Amino acid sequence: MEIAAIINKQYKIIQITNTILIFMKTRNLFLSTLACASLLACSKDDDSSIQEVLSGDNYVAVNIVAPAGGTRALGGVDQGTAAESAVNSAIFFFFDSNGNGCANPNYIPTFTMTGNEEGSLSEAVLVLENPSAVPSSMVAIMNPTEKIIGLTASVSLSALKNQVDAYYTTGTTNFLMSNSVYVGANNTTVSSTAISPSQICSTKDEAKNSAVTIPVERLVAKVNANLGSVSGKETYMVNGEETILSINLIGWKATNLNPKSYLIKNVEGISVETWWNDVTNLRSYWANSSATDSYKTFTYSEIAGNKAPQYCLENTTSQPTKLIVAAQVTDQAGNPVDLMEWRGEKYTSDDMKTRLAGFMKNYYTRTNTEVEGEYKYVSLSSNYITFTISASENTAETSYKVEAALTENTPQLYTFYGDVATTVTIKDANDALSSLGEIKHWNNGATYYYVDIQHRGKDSEGADIMGTYGVIRNHSYDLTINSVKGLGTPVPDENVVIVPTKPTDEETYIAAKIEVLSWRVVSQTVDLE
Repeated sequence: MEIAAIINKQYKIIQITNTILIFMKTRNLFLSTLACASLLACSKDDDSSIQEVLSGDNYVAVNIVAPAGGTRALGGVDQGTAAESAVNSAIFFFFDSNGNGCANPNYIPTFTMTGNEEGSLSEAVLVLENPSAVPSSMVAIMNPTEKIIGLTASVSLSALKNQVDAYYTTGTTNFLMSNSVYVGANNTTVSSTAISPSQICSTKDEAKNSAVTIPVERLVAKVNANLGSVSGKETYMVNGEETILSINLIGWKATNLNPKSYLIKNVEGISVETWWNDVTNLRSYWANSSATDSYKTFTYSEIAGNKAPQYCLENTTSQPTKLIVAAQVTDQAGNPVDLMEWRGEKYTSDDMKTRLAGFMKNYYTRTNTEVEGEYKYVSLSSNYITFTISASENTAETSYKVEAALTENTPQLYTFYGDVATTVTIKDANDALSSLGEIKHWNNGATYYYVDIQHRGKDSEGADIMGTYGVIRNHSYDLTINSVKGLGTPVPDENVVIVPTKPTDEETYIAAKIEVLSWRVVSQTVDLE
């Protein structure tokens, strides 16, 4: 029988305002004399016998709270929306003093939301079923996945901390939450909430007076960007003429996303510095990320048009999460410009084809007209030139480049040795086109800018410090775009996944102001270049 069914069928469901009562079935609990004495201390009758305590019903009240505010980075605190703080279900894990599981995990399928302020999140009653030892600590998981719900009493605290999974994919509510983690006394990581024997009581009222408070955090980070009315306008030489081009920002995404996360925040091995560890507020502002060799990126078409907040898992790896901004290059009338750059000069795509055809002046096509026994040959038409992505794999080094090639309907080609026409294969002609060098292509004006999302600034000497780049769970990153410079990184195909990069010879950037909120906010003002 499922745990939810056991709860609903065999036990009373007791609603307690701002608390969760854990109903303890202790008939199979073997307590030490000291532990039993502690239980007696909070039982209704001081002269109750140990046997009466073991055979009766005992309770532990639990108050689930959002962690208190506090700021150690750029920004302040934002409690988030009710949807972002919604709790619909929960599961509790219990551990003995050695970190071993000592009772069946208790799953509550329905929670009542009380608000998104710092304080109690929900109200319900849990059942501590068949404990094998006195619980020493516990972990709360809000909105658990089926995999977490399926864990048994054998799971240890260490095993729970090492659970790594894709804990977020899409959606804007019902975020997974787990115990807030920080480093406490003696440099010891606190990743579960302690339970004292005195908090295990024989009546509900006594339990409510000694509730266990468990701070929880969302596993996701939140990223938001304000594009405002920022636009870049500069004069460029296009087809040999001065041309004013504008940059219109049309959407954004957080990209280079870590696909997996630790269930419980991992701070092991991080040197304890005052800026990231906040004992007072029972939380921390930095973490280790799970290793990955596959980050989530997006196509231009997925980025363009998106202006809604985005949620993602924390990422503090050497490949940080970035803000990528889609933009479009337009002329003065606001029309997209199909722009190319070759050998340092900029052209429209039609003019680019004409110039390339001119460099292929030794290649001819033959007409069907025969004059006095000889065919007529004409220079290669620019209509037979097209552009393709320069590599079979989309890498950072090639994603903005195209190669010139001949179209599929190109007729037989010829070249002349003296007066003799000799056939040329399409492959040989394409090799000749390829040898002319790389071509950048702003297809229909499509371009992008990106910046690594900054969690902290630099030290007093201007050097990067730990935590400079990365996104951390339960933080909100607000980026305001200040300005743009340059034409950005070209996008030849809007349906090809973008691996964020900047052309090595391009002075193009994004500058943004980031504010990190708790949801702790990190604000960043960005100039796009």
